[in-house]
Amino acid sequence: MKKQLISIVVLFLSIHSFAQQMGNQGKEDGMIGNSVGRHTELNPYMVPGRKTIYNDIPQTKECKETGRVVLDIVVDQKGNVLEAKIGRGTTTNALCLLEASKKAALNTKWNEDKNAEEKQNGKIVYNYKNESTLR
Repeated sequence: MKKQLISIVVLFLSIHSFAQQMGNQGKEDGMIGNSVGRHTELNPYMVPGRKTIYNDIPQTKECKETGRVVLDIVVDQKGNVLEAKIGRGTTTNALCLLEASKKAALNTKWNEDKNAEEKQNGKIVYNYKNESTLR
């Protein structure tokens, strides 16, 4: 029963993530190509009540690793990312992915909200897949 419930939750999250990605990057497959044979899949950016106005793309051209990088972020009222730390749910130790993800997260810009907390917590999740595994 527990395995079935976990499978249902994972399926729901996958469908939700896919729906959030469609049309987001200007390509039919919702993927961002950053070199031959590499793609980065972006899950929704998550800060309650906020939207991104600029999504920086992690530069992983030379990195051949795969995995998920979860970043715990802190956003100020002006929409700047003040902190980005590797968070729970990260499935890779590849420095090339971790560093590129952190840099991109720090360059991401959120909408301004003068009614938000001075420092608001959120998450950004990057899923890195090798193009050969997408076919």
